[in-house]
Amino acid sequence: MNVPFKVRRSQDIESELGLNSVPDGFVQIPIYNFMDTVWEDPLSVPSCNYVLKVKHEREDKDSSYPEEAIEKKNELAPQFSKFFNNTAEFFKSLHFDPFGGYTDLVVAELFEGVPHQGMNWTTRDKSDMAEVLDRDLDGAFTRYSR
Repeated sequence: MNVPFKVRRSQDIESELGLNSVPDGFVQIPIYNFMDTVWEDPLSVPSCNYVLKVKHEREDKDSSYPEEAIEKKNELAPQFSKFFNNTAEFFKSLHFDPFGGYTDLVVAELFEGVPHQGMNWTTRDKSDMAEVLDRDLDGAFTRYSR
């Protein structure tokens, strides 16, 4: 076994462990896919406890999001009530951040081609959902959240 770096006792390790030298044996996924990049980005939310705390405090307040985004949420509420078999009032009463979770589910299913029986998502609905997702991702860090 030729490895591109120096391993002490590589012959002993190979003869003793064989393909079991790593917990799941050899896999087809490159190791760099498993890198934890949180610490490489000092602006990442999880890399700073203060930022994470502030994000959690702000994301549940509708005042953290632009008024246009809240209007889009309310415009989508009737369609969501039909799709999720709930009331439009329920979706209008949700804070913006959890509503983004429902939006994410619908967009993911549309992207995957999951048939939505009886639903007629218009181009405007899809555009509104994209806007909701954009605002949900950056809303807690905008000027509206201060």
